[in-house]
Amino acid sequence: MQHDPALHQLVMLVAREHGLRATYDTHYDAFNWQISWCEGNDLHAVNVQPYPDGAVELSRVRTRLPLLPRLLAWAMRVVPMLLRWRRTTHEPLARFAWPAESARLREAIVSELPRMR
Repeated sequence: MQHDPALHQLVMLVAREHGLRATYDTHYDAFNWQISWCEGNDLHAVNVQPYPDGAVELSRVRTRLPLLPRLLAWAMRVVPMLLRWRRTTHEPLARFAWPAESARLREAIVSELPRMR
């Protein structure tokens, strides 16, 4: 599977428009993007997962941490063997044909993001 520059541009643009962070390849060879933000002790993310057949799956990820969510999230990314004090849930949202349904994918991503303040 290859890095898709058009999908990358779409995700980065949406994240930038909403003042959020976007990361690429968040777990072993996933080739995915996540737009993430914190609310209270929860880390939220919209996961954009492309597949070799041209489909792109959108899901919502929520990770609950007992305290200091930003610090623990950073530490878990940097220290591979760090104990994991988290509970993560994944909720599939939709599947889109890429690039034919790029406008619908963008709308779905934006609908999952927190409202701009």
